[in-house]
Amino acid sequence: MSQQISVSAFLISRIQELGVQHVFGIPGDYVLPFFDELIKEGSPVKQIGTCNELNAAYLADGYSRVKGFGVAAVTYGPGAFNAVNAVAGAFDAHVPLLLVSGAPQTARYREGKKLLLHHAVGSDLNATIRVFTPITAAAARIETAEEAIPTVDRLLRVALDQQRPVYLEIPFDMQRAEVEVPGRLNYQPPSSDEQALRKVVEQVAHAVNSAGKVGVLVGVFVDRDGLQQVVEDMLTTSRLPFATTFDQKAGYLEYLPNCVGFYQGGVTPQPVLDATEGADILLTLGMPRTEFNLGFLTHDFKEDRMIELGHDAANVMGEEVHGVCLRHLVPLLAQKISPRAEEVFEDTFPFTYTKQREVPENRPLTVDFMYPQLAHFVQEGDIVTGNTGGYINMSRMRLKKGNTTVGPTNWASLGSVFPISIGMAFAAPERRIVCLDGDGSFQMTGSELCTLLRHNLNFLLIILNNAGYTAERAIHPALGGRPDSNGVDAHTEAQFVDALSSYRGKGLQVVNARPWPWLSFPAVQALGQLRLSLRLAGSGECCHQTPQAEIFELRSGG
Repeated sequence: MSQQISVSAFLISRIQELGVQHVFGIPGDYVLPFFDELIKEGSPVKQIGTCNELNAAYLADGYSRVKGFGVAAVTYGPGAFNAVNAVAGAFDAHVPLLLVSGAPQTARYREGKKLLLHHAVGSDLNATIRVFTPITAAAARIETAEEAIPTVDRLLRVALDQQRPVYLEIPFDMQRAEVEVPGRLNYQPPSSDEQALRKVVEQVAHAVNSAGKVGVLVGVFVDRDGLQQVVEDMLTTSRLPFATTFDQKAGYLEYLPNCVGFYQGGVTPQPVLDATEGADILLTLGMPRTEFNLGFLTHDFKEDRMIELGHDAANVMGEEVHGVCLRHLVPLLAQKISPRAEEVFEDTFPFTYTKQREVPENRPLTVDFMYPQLAHFVQEGDIVTGNTGGYINMSRMRLKKGNTTVGPTNWASLGSVFPISIGMAFAAPERRIVCLDGDGSFQMTGSELCTLLRHNLNFLLIILNNAGYTAERAIHPALGGRPDSNGVDAHTEAQFVDALSSYRGKGLQVVNARPWPWLSFPAVQALGQLRLSLRLAGSGECCHQTPQAEIFELRSGG
């Protein structure tokens, strides 16, 4: 007689195969059998409770960015709908994850519109599937036990193939239904068309080796396809000048001497433009043409000089080639690119550790002063993240070997990066997280601070408290409100002091440090794992000057 296993236990075993050790989420009545299996003694996967389902999906997103796959579990209806924004963000950022939702018993679907069930959108039991269909690579419901294994396996393969989230709805009775224990998933990434692959490699190698001046832009799919070390080795050996880009910028490469800086369309420093847009050949590695990558479309690409190697296609000077994967192209290309003569490149990063650090003085804390200090403070191997304004400035900060970054990407949902960063901390407990958040965004998802403290994670939080939304002020300062405001202030000045101080004695040290000399970065290094909250009051350009500061130091974890 064959061995049987519940659908819930089967799903847990499958995600464990993908390296998942944590599932983030909140139980609800429609998904309780799955949570029963998840919290059972001896379960290979640990359940991590979060403050809400939105944050659960964000944590799964961050977890995936490190581990390669993430999972969140929620109840039907409100639970699933609460996770929509995070799933849409993962779809935009090409992050593979699985959102598991409970659902009413299968018999309820056969009864049609006779009953009005709790958590349902009226009598429409298919509303959640329809909502998730356009923001996932696939959305499905298990309606019979026989469908369970092929449905789960199909969704997981689609998520990994397309590097995007998927949605799985499991009715209450199907979570307990039994299936025969299957073999392993044995996932294999999509293969490339061998003939097309060889052709593209030869074309690109010939074009690059024949060109007098070649520039490279490194994009997010280098990370998504696990090519960080391959690309680092290729750029080291070839000495090709390269720049990093906005969407999850490849900060781990910026220590290389042939890094010319950061590229973002028309706001890019001229030496970087000369090395990239001005090159005879511009080679992009896994860089989608998003608004943020291209400086809100202020770029000036010469299409007849462009070679774009994407996730699953290439464009070689106007010739589109499909069926060729970046993960296959880059290792072959790296073997064929001839090394260039060594050159000396100017350090064009506005905020950099290659220049001598200023000694802190009793002076206003400005962005132009803070970020060079932060560039020195960040250590090799740190994960450095930022929400909107923090990331806009951080993207212009030169990072060190092994630094991984995360920012708002093209979806740019305020409040996303703090919980995403917590998910990354669960996935990489041996690495320190340095997260730059804003006062407005922190209010949206800051409740997850309790999860960070409960699990004693290695996490440094810097809150830039601008008493409002600085990016919007910079974009449109003529809106109403205070003279330096657009009428959408986040009134957090007093509340932040009280709220953060309330954590004293609960695993978090809070120091209201004012004025600036309280916080010299050598002192920060000596103190170890710090949590910082910076109040940057006033207006000023989003990416340059921000006056006067009040600083809160918070310590926990490590």
